[in-house]
Amino acid sequence: MKRFLLITISIIFSCFCAAQEKKERFFAPVIEISGGPRFAVYPKDEVLAKPLSMYQAGALLGVEMNLPHGAVFLKTGALFENYRYTWGEVQHKTASFIDVPILFGYRYRFSDRFSASASVGLGILFCYHYKNNGLDIAGREMDHNHVTGASADLSAEYALSSWFSICAAVMANHYFRSTLWVKYDNNYQSMELPTFIGIRLGVRFRL
Repeated sequence: MKRFLLITISIIFSCFCAAQEKKERFFAPVIEISGGPRFAVYPKDEVLAKPLSMYQAGALLGVEMNLPHGAVFLKTGALFENYRYTWGEVQHKTASFIDVPILFGYRYRFSDRFSASASVGLGILFCYHYKNNGLDIAGREMDHNHVTGASADLSAEYALSSWFSICAAVMANHYFRSTLWVKYDNNYQSMELPTFIGIRLGVRFRL
């Protein structure tokens, strides 16, 4: 019995040591789930548009290639966003978006726990719901309802384990075409898109 207990304890201890000494893989899949407030940056001469509360939340999937002091990565995913603002005295507009960023970047490890990253790329913005006072348009009724722009993302993360970390990120989006035309039943509604800045808090998993 004693011999059996000693063998069992030895096996458990060996497995624990092997898990602790597991080498970092060259490629690692990464999942980020995050969300937070979103802000619109208007030109200085814009006085008609007044933004209301907005949000940005979703998931990003990517892969990291580990290097001695950090990692290069590619990530994409879907962020659900809204754009709420008043225009002039009477118009109250709300648009719901799916933002699909495609970002390439580098993550630098300052220590085993703390790292920071920067990435740039493209963002494709799809409007799937639009409301302007009495007008309410669902995504299936729309056409000409997407734009493309440049995206930049800065983030910092703190590792709680080798596979789980908490993160904070700031993403800026600037669109190549500032006017989004929502087409429905041969009619058009225009929407002026400013530069957006989103602040997200979330978690990351390295599988």
